[in-house]
Amino acid sequence: MHWEVLNLKIKDWLNAVDVAMKTLFNGERILSDYVFASNDAIRESCFTEISKDGAMTLFSFPEIVAKNSKKSAEKVFRLLDMYTSIVEHCPDIEATFPFDSESVIRSQALTSLVKLGESIRTALSEFEISLLKESSKTIIAATYSQISWENLFLRLKVHCRNHTLALLIPMSLRHRRSHSDLHG
Repeated sequence: MHWEVLNLKIKDWLNAVDVAMKTLFNGERILSDYVFASNDAIRESCFTEISKDGAMTLFSFPEIVAKNSKKSAEKVFRLLDMYTSIVEHCPDIEATFPFDSESVIRSQALTSLVKLGESIRTALSEFEISLLKESSKTIIAATYSQISWENLFLRLKVHCRNHTLALLIPMSLRHRRSHSDLHG
């Protein structure tokens, strides 16, 4: 799939996950709890039956994107958007899908989170390797790669609001960054 099309689908997904978690699944949960208040088993069964397919489709999309998109530095920020969205919705996912029969939904959200993290780490590692290859060719390129790293870290820091950055950046990059903080 072309990046432009995938980018639009990711934007749609980011909007959809907010609406689905805050309105649709939450509303269905409230309605099921109200209508089937007298019987826990029926309440759980009905809510699971109503929400399972939609939730699985919703939370499998990031995994599909992570597995099938070409890893590149320019795509990292969209992947980070999806990663951050799932992280921010984790408490809602746990609260909305608490039953054992819904564990597959929680598991799918977690799997997507893990796959996105792996994809982001791979893209950043490949970006690091390409910068190191380029920077070893000339001094000017080395200066450029340091500027690129600084810009990348600033963008990642702002984008992730510091709460997921440490999980995603490869260890060699974290070491390089902390070393430059101490000596620059």
